[in-house]
Amino acid sequence: MVGLSCLGLVGWKFMQGGDGSDVFRRVVTIKFFTQDLMQQGLILAYLYSWYNDGGLRCQLCLFDVQHCDDEYAFHFGNLVLIGCTLFSSVCNQLLISAKNKKYYDEDEEVLVCFVRTAMLAASILPFTTGILTMQSHLLRLGPWTIMAAGCLCAMGWLVVFCVICLPICSFLDEDF
Repeated sequence: MVGLSCLGLVGWKFMQGGDGSDVFRRVVTIKFFTQDLMQQGLILAYLYSWYNDGGLRCQLCLFDVQHCDDEYAFHFGNLVLIGCTLFSSVCNQLLISAKNKKYYDEDEEVLVCFVRTAMLAASILPFTTGILTMQSHLLRLGPWTIMAAGCLCAMGWLVVFCVICLPICSFLDEDF
């Protein structure tokens, strides 16, 4: 329903003869906050409720714990689901580009790379936070995967903290 209304808004703006790129960026931002972030949270809720020790994976586990075999949470079907969701969350970066310059010095290239990585970390923040807070025996991930998720999670929370606190601090710093 949200997708159809956003598509209608962009189409209406296009039919009015105006530039629809600004509206399209707004629609993508709305999609990110209303769909992508919530979908990441729902996938984590599914993984936890289905694959947890007391989860819904097997109704017979309530009566006979030996009946249910170990099932890996990141099997092929779940990996496709998670990959498509995270790719959808990160694709909003394709719409935001740095200023086109003929020559970037090394400092500007590093800054652009850092900002892109920070945007990626903020885009997948619910998923990385959920991965780190879930039980380790539930996911059975390697140490390098946990470390990568931890770095992306820390960077994502730092971005959220800066986006919220820096405007407040600059507002409070002004003399009245």
